Amino acid sequence: MSENRFKFLLRALRFDEHDSREERMSRDRLAPFRNIWEKFIKNCKEGYIPGSDITVDEQMLGFRGRCPFRYYMSKKPQKYGLKIIIACDAKEYYMLNGIVDLGKQRTEKVAPGKIGEYYTMKLVEPYLDCGRTITTDNWFTSMSLANELHKRQTTLVGTLRRKGYVPNAMINLKIECPLQSSIFLYKENLTMLSYKPKRHKIVLMISSKHNTPEIAENKKPKMIHYYNEMKGGVDVLDNMCARYSCSRKTQRWPLCLFYGMLNIAVTNAFILCRMKRGIKIRRLFMQTLAGELVRPWAEMRLQQRGMKSSLKFIIKSCFNITCDRPPNETIAAGPHTKRRCKICPYKKAKQTRTVCSYCDKPVCPVHSQVTCNECED
Repeated sequence: MSENRFKFLLRALRFDEHDSREERMSRDRLAPFRNIWEKFIKNCKEGYIPGSDITVDEQMLGFRGRCPFRYYMSKKPQKYGLKIIIACDAKEYYMLNGIVDLGKQRTEKVAPGKIGEYYTMKLVEPYLDCGRTITTDNWFTSMSLANELHKRQTTLVGTLRRKGYVPNAMINLKIECPLQSSIFLYKENLTMLSYKPKRHKIVLMISSKHNTPEIAENKKPKMIHYYNEMKGGVDVLDNMCARYSCSRKTQRWPLCLFYGMLNIAVTNAFILCRMKRGIKIRRLFMQTLAGELVRPWAEMRLQQRGMKSSLKFIIKSCFNITCDRPPNETIAAGPHTKRRCKICPYKKAKQTRTVCSYCDKPVCPVHSQVTCNECED
């Protein structure tokens, strides 16, 4: 298609019914995009069974337009944007579930200190009671979340913030402890770790998976090694989406979410093909995927009459296909009109055209005696 038509389709793209939008938005901020988002998440759940490790983290879609739930996060590459809470496989980086964070006016009322726990439990609900391990950062991790997951036969490993229930002995920097020293604290089925990697820094972690104070050869606890290995699931997914992105500049937040959804969908499809068929080059996979999606429409357009020959040549060269006339279609006989040849000078171009013997296209009798240039090739 042409560039103008592509821009027109983007301007006219909508994902819901305009008549009932105001009524639905009074109950749900995500109403203009809710229907297609739920269908996408349903397909993600049905297409993949995760392994033993799941990562829960947030993804930021860059957006600076007007939106009632736009966030500002100074530590992200895109400081302004829409935040999506994602649960993905920690080893294959496949997105399993996702929730768009709607800010304070969420569809369900959540206590101020229970927001991370609420999102984690809602994302991993289909994968509980199977002995899996959930890895989270300090925004999601809490003692209550670890106890709740333990009841559902699921373990938790994550960093911890300095909240009221952390003993002072584990966060007191004034205590003279050597570097790379570790302090373990046990309570029922939970293990709390205080690790000192630098002079003025302490890392707090909590785990219901590790029950012994195991230290690796580099004086780091194995709990930290496990967390460093599993924490980057969503970060790798975000990096893969940003590397080959289809996003365009827009002032409409539903279209921004649609771009992010397309990036995640293509990444998930590549991960499935990589696991099943061993495809490793993502760029070639995306080119093949785009070609397979466009090919039926291109073949349909080739059958249309009145299309420019240059456009037909582009379609044929892109997809390596030929366009033959249907056997029941005949060309109406009649005298050919005069047309100017592109090669001849203007004074000599006013000649009666002839017809190519292969494709019935008008040709110049001087420069193409029998066939046109395309058929000669």
